[in-house]
Amino acid sequence: MVLQVDDDHTAAITLYQQLGFETLTVRTTWRRSPTSLSQDVAVPPGFEVRPVMHSDWSLEHALLKQFRPHGLTWTAPFQVRQLHPSVGRSLSHFFNGRREERWLMFRSGEAVGWLYVLRSAGAADQIRWIVTSRFPESLDSVLLSYGLACLGHRRHDVWVEHPAEDDYALLQHNFKPARTLRWMQLNLLGLSGNRC
Repeated sequence: MVLQVDDDHTAAITLYQQLGFETLTVRTTWRRSPTSLSQDVAVPPGFEVRPVMHSDWSLEHALLKQFRPHGLTWTAPFQVRQLHPSVGRSLSHFFNGRREERWLMFRSGEAVGWLYVLRSAGAADQIRWIVTSRFPESLDSVLLSYGLACLGHRRHDVWVEHPAEDDYALLQHNFKPARTLRWMQLNLLGLSGNRC
């Protein structure tokens, strides 16, 4: 059983902890008003960013499972498999007026970063990214800049949900925190004497 609760709602968090819930992760939703951005993004020497190919899913899946094991967004936790490219997914985006782009960042042939950009038909656009290791914080900023450049000048806000403690790149790009949620889980199988 999974729930999300505002991270500053200490009374509710305490109650859930007393009921046996444990924290999975804490994520902040950030928003940025529509602004233009230069299309030129400097990728550091030794790194390469290229579009994801269908055959790259195993790389994407490995990165997502290792660095976002609890999912990417609070509205759909545990959704790594839902990102798998498919005809149905492409048709769904087409009919809903959305368009998604996925990118991988490589260093010496190793996948070290992942970027996801979703253009919305009417709501906020979305950007998500992963950096595998403790590279300089500027690498987060590079991927975020790359995502913003992909969007170009749009009339929609840009929405990012990211681990609460990783705010350097977002603050650099004029994002403002909107809400911080704590994801909590209760293992029902571990409760003795209870049945569902």
